[in-house]
Amino acid sequence: MTPRKEFSPDYIDRELDRLDSVLVSHLAVYVAGGYVMARLGLKPATKDIDVILEDKRQFESLVSALKDAGYKELTPRMLAKPYLKLSASAVLENDDGFRWDVFERVVADKIALTGTMRSRAKPGYRKTRLTLLLLSKEDIFLMKSVTDRDRDLEDMFLLGRTGLNYNVVLEECKIQSELTDSVWESGLYDRCEELDSRYGLKVPFMRKLRMIADEKHMTRALMNLIREGHDSEKALIEASKDKLKPSDVKFGLDALLKKGVIKVTKRGKIAIRPARAERRSEAKDAVQKK
Repeated sequence: MTPRKEFSPDYIDRELDRLDSVLVSHLAVYVAGGYVMARLGLKPATKDIDVILEDKRQFESLVSALKDAGYKELTPRMLAKPYLKLSASAVLENDDGFRWDVFERVVADKIALTGTMRSRAKPGYRKTRLTLLLLSKEDIFLMKSVTDRDRDLEDMFLLGRTGLNYNVVLEECKIQSELTDSVWESGLYDRCEELDSRYGLKVPFMRKLRMIADEKHMTRALMNLIREGHDSEKALIEASKDKLKPSDVKFGLDALLKKGVIKVTKRGKIAIRPARAERRSEAKDAVQKK
């Protein structure tokens, strides 16, 4: 397969000007990926621009304007496997081969555009109707950790060596995990280990990240067992004896109690708090719905 062409920030700015000229109303889009890195001087060029829209109306407005500017929407059959894994809501390409990867709220079916991400974004382009808001280096670092492409690991290295606020990365990772009921800390830990082994980049929060991931895997396992009807500490120890030590079960139950996820009756019976389960379900549905 012929390698795709890369495009300079100047080329992309000209495309942005063309898009601005055909938009019928103001549109603010959030941008991640290669374009932001090129703007920061970390890459000379990029193959595409990754943009995130906050709702369906904005998504439809951008796609319509791009088509008016001469872009064609690509079908899944026209995309290579790495592109399909990103699960973009739409991919559009012009005659030069420059692409827009357009996401509606959620990137790669994994990372959601949160209020904390929006608060860290900085204006990068502003004309008559179009405004680009560039996501922070920390948020792009986290986004690239949930994919398995080699070039994304390299981008994490390029971002990491500039100096990142890793507390921001960790806190956003926690937010994303809570929203989607997933353990993104585990995947982030694995990618950071790869950064160390391949590039020698040492991420300072590794020990803390591993502890958080281990605790979450442990408590998730306990929650599944509780849902299956193992409703006492003794029953949980017996049911998990091949995977968890009794001390792990005690530690995991204490963590769940502190978070208010479960309750224990005077007779020692364990149950999941209904209100907590409903809030988690609602948050998960809101993020995953596209």
